[in-house]
Amino acid sequence: VGLAGKGKKTLEDLGYIAVTTANADNYEYTGVTVKGKTTAIATFVVADIKNTYKTTTFSSTFVDKEATPDAIVILGKE
Repeated sequence: VGLAGKGKKTLEDLGYIAVTTANADNYEYTGVTVKGKTTAIATFVVADIKNTYKTTTFSSTFVDKEATPDAIVILGKE
């Protein structure tokens, strides 16, 4: 299982549903970046995964409020 598969399992183990994996929009990310529809959603996800991923931050770039996911978690270079 690769990095994305491990991340998916981590989120599912925390009770998240409809977790999917895909490639990021670029390969320049470092650590873990969380983009949410709102700051509150992103902060909630960061709080859930910070014990697993120590370098987790939330992005000031938000997911489109009309988009399907409430949050996107990007696992970048460590």
